[in-house]
Amino acid sequence: MIDRFAHAGVVVDFAPGGPTRAQSVGSALQAAAADVEWAAVHDAARPLVSRQLIEQTLAAAVEHGAATPALPVPLTIKEAAGPLPAKVTRTLPRAMLWAMQTPQFARREALLGALASCKLPLDQVTDDLQLLELAGQETWLVAGEEKNLKLTTPGDLAVAEALLKREAGATAS
Repeated sequence: MIDRFAHAGVVVDFAPGGPTRAQSVGSALQAAAADVEWAAVHDAARPLVSRQLIEQTLAAAVEHGAATPALPVPLTIKEAAGPLPAKVTRTLPRAMLWAMQTPQFARREALLGALASCKLPLDQVTDDLQLLELAGQETWLVAGEEKNLKLTTPGDLAVAEALLKREAGATAS
């Protein structure tokens, strides 16, 4: 197993995953060198992230303490209990809903502290900056990119391929 990879001045440390996302992030944070100030958590399932988005999100994190890219939710979201069919309990205000992306940036020590003090079962933590929110710390959103989609279904892969072809055509002309 590879523990460390270095190339062109960038060092990547590898850590074992855990049974939950939060535990995997905690393992990675523990494996990082103690002098690492900022942590960026990025889904490998988002291979089309741009350098510009990474830099913009890091800049917002440095200014505010923690940041993540997000997109407005274009769909109406209904809350309902149980599997379908289910009775609707309310409609959530779409103007206040944002779909999270990665990378999510925060100070390494803040994330470690928030993980250690988390009151929720870790399998209920679905977002890295949610740990900071639960600890009462501010997190900020920056404009995400449509291209930074998460590849979880065959349809997502088809969309990513179309985006890459469109981008390649735009640079070729």
